[in-house]
Amino acid sequence: MLNSPPLTDRCVQFINASFVGLRDLLGDELLESALGADAFDRLMRSHNQVLADRLRLKKGQVREVQWPEGVGPNSDGTIPYELLALKLNRWPEFINPLQRERYLAQHEFIHVFKMQPQQFYEMPQWKQQRIKASVNLF
Repeated sequence: MLNSPPLTDRCVQFINASFVGLRDLLGDELLESALGADAFDRLMRSHNQVLADRLRLKKGQVREVQWPEGVGPNSDGTIPYELLALKLNRWPEFINPLQRERYLAQHEFIHVFKMQPQQFYEMPQWKQQRIKASVNLF
């Protein structure tokens, strides 16, 4: 069942956003068998890099954050909030960094902004920017 491409894509995207929780819940062996060794290894390397980056930041050694390798939009064109909220110097070509909120799924937009997209876009530009900054999307 996990070998179907849409479901595998969803699992990988979800795990990118909450890898630690799934590892705690399922354990490494079950998670690796569900995802496949290659995907699990990529996620584990990415997770370890995040831990190393946090340690460097605590020590005052700043490293440029980069977009996770091999990660793109979902099949419907949306991108998880956790990725859009990253503080990047360079964004992938498929993302307009000034309009990151447009890549959120509608349910995620409502959760993050606490309003419907139509309500948000009816606001003045300055207010939109202030709200986007408050949720790390500006």
